[in-house]
Amino acid sequence: DLLCQCTPPGVATSPSLSLPGPGRGEAVQLSTFFWNVHWECSMAARGASRSCKRHIGRRFAELARESQAEIVASVELSDTASQPASLVDFGLAGWTQINGPCASGDGGDAAALAFAPDWVVQSSGGGCLRHDWDTRA
Repeated sequence: DLLCQCTPPGVATSPSLSLPGPGRGEAVQLSTFFWNVHWECSMAARGASRSCKRHIGRRFAELARESQAEIVASVELSDTASQPASLVDFGLAGWTQINGPCASGDGGDAAALAFAPDWVVQSSGGGCLRHDWDTRA
């Protein structure tokens, strides 16, 4: 569960503006990229190789750039069960990453949002979607 208040390039920053656009009521064109790589790759489990995370992380960054995405989201591309991997380290240099880890007992889940270099993250928060045994981020 990740929440961010952000400002796209070319829009004046205003603390009272939660969904910025060129003008009030106008649409903002936004290109995004999302990929749930699943935990098996990140943790080299169930037949996935130890190099899977590195290859998928690099491919994630390549696809994000090719799609000209301004905001990307990764799910379960992680260093541990609940800690997202660094998307910057995979090739999104200059991007701002916001992590949404969720951990409970031995379980966990990891999600991350990253914003292109021109974006300004004004505030963020994230973590577990639920507050019971379910550890979905």
